[in-house]
Order: sequence, then structure tokens, then C-alpha cells
Amino acid sequence: MLVENKSSKCKRLILHIGHPKTGTTTLQKTLQASRPALLDAGIFHPDTGAHHNHKVLIPYLTHGASPAKQLESAQSEAIQNSSKKWTGVVDDVRTFKPNTIILSSEGLFQCMEADAFRNLISHLKPLASEIVIAAYLREPASFALSRSQQNIKRHPNFTLPSKDYYRSVLEAYQASGLGSIKVRALDRSTLKNGDIVEDFFAQHVQDFDLERLLRRKDDNTTFSAEAMALIQEVNRKERSFPWGKARLAIETADRQLHGFTRPRMHDHVHHAIQARCTDLDWLKDEFDLEFPGINTGSMPLGEANRVCDALDRTEDMCIVNADRKAALWSAVRKDHSPLHRLLRKIRKKD
Repeated sequence: MLVENKSSKCKRLILHIGHPKTGTTTLQKTLQASRPALLDAGIFHPDTGAHHNHKVLIPYLTHGASPAKQLESAQSEAIQNSSKKWTGVVDDVRTFKPNTIILSSEGLFQCMEADAFRNLISHLKPLASEIVIAAYLREPASFALSRSQQNIKRHPNFTLPSKDYYRSVLEAYQASGLGSIKVRALDRSTLKNGDIVEDFFAQHVQDFDLERLLRRKDDNTTFSAEAMALIQEVNRKERSFPWGKARLAIETADRQLHGFTRPRMHDHVHHAIQARCTDLDWLKDEFDLEFPGINTGSMPLGEANRVCDALDRTEDMCIVNADRKAALWSAVRKDHSPLHRLLRKIRKKD
């Protein structure tokens, strides 16, 4: 660990914690691509390997459990690897002597135990005189839909964020004493020029010339509600797709088939997810943050809970065009029929 003394400390450490689905990948990839220009300006965004974010550092930085606690071998190996990565970061800080360090991972937007925070503090405090925790928040219904898409890619079910999703995380950071917290709503009407990268720099690194950035975008693409429904049914084994990589096949066909639209929640589900969120008044009181266009009084809490508890299938949450869904499945099956697979192999050989 870096020895704590004034000569070894940089001025600021910005800990960007997300949350997930708030343009984090776009910001992180831009920071990654722009490392030389940033470092030239005294801003250090560590290179920890293949990933554009600093997720690999989390096991070591937050591992504050009792030494007597038994760890699974995979967890122990992850912590050892994480420790090596963090040693490299500390060595680079000593070498480059930056004014500002930026660490970024949406994996840090989580409920952590007190000992995990103590360990995080013990590693980060020696690096900087000031620590700023940067968080961007997406309104509840929009975040729930985006997270459901991610869930369905790998799992048969989706899960909604908890009713106190924002507060449970941010209040723990407040109580930890790690640093000050700056919270922003992810909304085009409130972000500078409607852009997450510009807004982040305007809030935290005002003196950097944005013309020097190498802008990158998130490669993740959304898919339609019809594709969501099919992927979920395949994952539930309600549809047979014997050739593997069903999700990729469905997403590819989804983009090629006419009538593609981004998924849209049923209005009553949208209102229910907003109405069940218990944190909105707290966010206003603590951070003066309000999400535009939210009407929490549009549905009684009891009804909102019943609507959310009943959500099971994509069709329950989103408007699904049954005809397009059927056509999409037909296109996927046709494209992966034995004849089409054979023709693709022949074309590859040619």
C-alpha cells in the first residue's frame, strides 16, 4: 500500500461508481482511449488490462473481511489477481505523480458491508487529499427496463431494482466517510449538451480540453421487445434452438427484420415502478436531484406493488407485437436451417 504522506498524495481522486446503464461504458472507453492526453494534463486513468473499466480492482479494494473467514479458491484467486493490479496502479501513481486520478466501475454501485468500506478507505485515502464519489442515476422505470434486457440475455427471469435501490447504496457511501458525493440525473435535458462524457468533465475535470479526447461509444445495442420475449423463452426452454448462440441469432435477425423499435413499457408498469420507488423524496432532500417527468402519485403504492410483483414475462412488462415476434422466430429458424448452415459453410470455404 502507498505510504500516507503529503508528498505521495495527488490532489484529487474521482471514484466514478455508475450506476449501471448510465452511459458508463461510453465514458470508460473514452477515458481509456484518451489516456495519453489525460496523463499529459496530469489526469491518471489507470490501465488495468483488457477491460475498459476498473472492475478487476474491486475484489482487493473492498476485501475487508476477517482473515479467519474462509474464501472459496476462485474468490481467493480473484483477490490475488486484483492485488497485483492494484500494486501496479500504486506504482504508476508514484511514477507519474498526477494531480487527479479517475477510477471507474459501476460494480462499485452496490451495498457493501462496513469492513469493505474500511478496506476501500484504507487503500484510497493515502492516494489523494480529496476523494469525490461521482454517481449518475437513471430514473427507476427506464433503469428497470434496461436492466431487464441485460438479465434476459443470460437468465430466464428478470429482476426489478429494490424499492430503495438508490438510497441503500448512496447512504452507505455517505456514512462511510470515504469522500464527498456528487450525484447527477442521467437525462438529456440536464446533462451538458445531453452527453455523459461532456457532463462528467464539466462536473469533475473542468480544465481539460475536450478536443483532445478520443471519443468512443458503447458497443452494446438494445433489441426489440419481440427479441426480448424470444430470448427469454429460449432461456426458459420453452422454445428449442439446438444450435447454440440463440441470443446472437435472435439479435442479428432482429436488426434485419422490418419493424424494429426499441422496447416500450406498458404505461401502467412504467407508473408502478416509479410509484414503488421509496427514494425520490430522499434524493431531492439530500442531493437536490429530481428526475424529469415523474409522477409518483399516479398510482397508489399498494397497487404499484401488486403490478410489479406480478411481472413474469416480457409481455407483462413491455408492448410486444405478436405478429413481428412470430416473423422474427421464423427468420431465425430459417437462417439456421440445415440448408442455410451448409450454404454458409460453403461460402466460407470459397
